[in-house]
Amino acid sequence: MGGKLPLSDGEKEGILYLSPWIVPPRLKGKTEEEILRLAGENRERIEPHLETIRKSGASALIINDLSLYFHAGDAPQLWLTVERIPTVVMNGYYGRHFGEGSVSRKERGEMKWLMARCDRVLFLPPTP
Repeated sequence: MGGKLPLSDGEKEGILYLSPWIVPPRLKGKTEEEILRLAGENRERIEPHLETIRKSGASALIINDLSLYFHAGDAPQLWLTVERIPTVVMNGYYGRHFGEGSVSRKERGEMKWLMARCDRVLFLPPTP
């Protein structure tokens, strides 16, 4: 599983580095109800950061694993954050490893909505 990007204080200078605490719902949740609860808690921790980004006037943005937001959040809300930023690099899960539960279906639908608005979409091959 991934982790946080370790940056020294010097490396963080001039960078707005936001990293809310996230729990991977489908890996940690034991029931559909618990998965949905964890996804909602993640969304609640992420949304204040979206507002911070909107107010920042950033000229570039990197978002790692935006699909975690899409478990309970929505793509149009994220789009309001990124649409005016000149350079945005985002990645997210768009596979089928986690099955077809409600969180997976929502995540995939939000990813499709967002990808339709992006200038360039790259699909990476699965790792063995």
